[in-house]
Amino acid sequence: MLEERGTVVGVCGNTLCLETESRSSCSHCSSGSCTTSVVSKLFGIRRNRVVLDNSLGAKPGEQVVIGIPDELLVK
Repeated sequence: MLEERGTVVGVCGNTLCLETESRSSCSHCSSGSCTTSVVSKLFGIRRNRVVLDNSLGAKPGEQVVIGIPDELLVK
């Protein structure tokens, strides 16, 4: 399962607006001198907004984890 952590930035009725951050590096090492790390420093962090059903009753400011099953990615 592919999972992503996000912060709830808004709630409207039964839906919520979630903000996630995409990084262009893998963040697996702390060397900071690999090519992937250098590219990441050039392009920085990109924020994404997603609107989902609020089945958890989440409130603004809370962090949630969303997941996509591997089978859906393969299709």
